Amino acid sequence: MVWHEQGATIAHPDQVVLEADPPRRLSYTWHTFTPAWAAAVGVDEELRSRVSFDLEPDGALVKLTVVHDDFEEGSTVAEMIKHGWPRLLGDVKTLLEAGGSDDEGFGLQVTSAAPVAEVVGALVTLGGLASWWSPDVTGSPTPGGELVFRFGGRTTTMRVEDVDPTGLVVWTCVASEIFAEWLGTGLWFDVRPRPGGGSVLVFRHVGLTPELPCFAVCAPGWEHHLANLMMKERVTA
Repeated sequence: MVWHEQGATIAHPDQVVLEADPPRRLSYTWHTFTPAWAAAVGVDEELRSRVSFDLEPDGALVKLTVVHDDFEEGSTVAEMIKHGWPRLLGDVKTLLEAGGSDDEGFGLQVTSAAPVAEVVGALVTLGGLASWWSPDVTGSPTPGGELVFRFGGRTTTMRVEDVDPTGLVVWTCVASEIFAEWLGTGLWFDVRPRPGGGSVLVFRHVGLTPELPCFAVCAPGWEHHLANLMMKERVTA
């Protein structure tokens, strides 16, 4: 396995494919940092871990299971990456279900003086959601749950795909009486610490493209609502 990322090439003789059985399984050794990177983040362990991807039918769907194991006991790297995979897999799921690439959808970046935990709280509680998008919201904001937002008697329903308390929330629109074009699109809220304090939200509505009839209304609508989300004072109970 040789990685090419942001102009850097990372290779190691121990970084090899262990199993390849397309389209069912891929497994390889994970060794993707350089000594310089390890020194910069304070990692002094020798990493020889393993990543396995297993695909299997699940009715009309496909189930992907990712296992990253074979770490030494007390591994620092294991602790570092445990929230990385949900973020990446949430992105993959959104991309596959909505189609296209990062450029094929609406994106926005908004900063706030509020800490990450406070912004995430406004995404994973009914009170928080009511404070910035629709005051009439019901359902479950936990993974696998559905949220029903009401706007003037019409509803939009989101399925919660993933919640990472450190800063990632992923939804899929499963029904909308307001914008039929939203059906199957993915909403990706990535909240990150901002240098010097506060937070930054990287938002993407994958599948909401300029060609859709609702884009002229939805784009400024998201700008308005996400500005409300990133206000410092809010209720998240």
